[in-house]
Amino acid sequence: DKIYGTLGNGGTTNSGVLFEFDITNNTETAKYEFAVPSGALPRSGLIQAANNKLYGTTSVGGTFGKGTIFEFDLVADTLKHFFNFNSFYLGSLSNSELVEGTGGKLYGLAARGGIYNHGAIYEIDTATHTVLEVASFDSLVNGANPTGALLLSSSGWIRGFTRAGGNNGYGTIFEFNPIT
Repeated sequence: DKIYGTLGNGGTTNSGVLFEFDITNNTETAKYEFAVPSGALPRSGLIQAANNKLYGTTSVGGTFGKGTIFEFDLVADTLKHFFNFNSFYLGSLSNSELVEGTGGKLYGLAARGGIYNHGAIYEIDTATHTVLEVASFDSLVNGANPTGALLLSSSGWIRGFTRAGGNNGYGTIFEFNPIT
């Protein structure tokens, strides 16, 4: 049995590491060392999707310096950065853990970006590596700057929190139906 995780620091460039821990042998192995040019400083956990690959995000690096979405193939033992966050489309600060919806797609949060620049929910198609913004936060009605882990309810709705916005300016609890 093996467990996989990320460290936000460490490695030869101190930009983070994806590691494997073998429970049987009680050994840890660095599987990938992150570097700023391609994506670094992973700040959220990993999710193992239905396709048996691991997915996560970095908080800096990539083409625009705003972080990336990556996929780690457990069979090939390789990591691929396939999406670069930017200030205009999906912003930055994608530090939330991803969640897998009922349709096999992954969902995450960007604390900045979106139509109103108050954050967005994005959807990842793991088969095509396509990333789409599926909802924007507008500050007043549904909050601003989403943060934390997303939760998938038994009904298939995705729920989470914002740290600002809403009626009193102190954040909101939101829900999103990925099926519609």
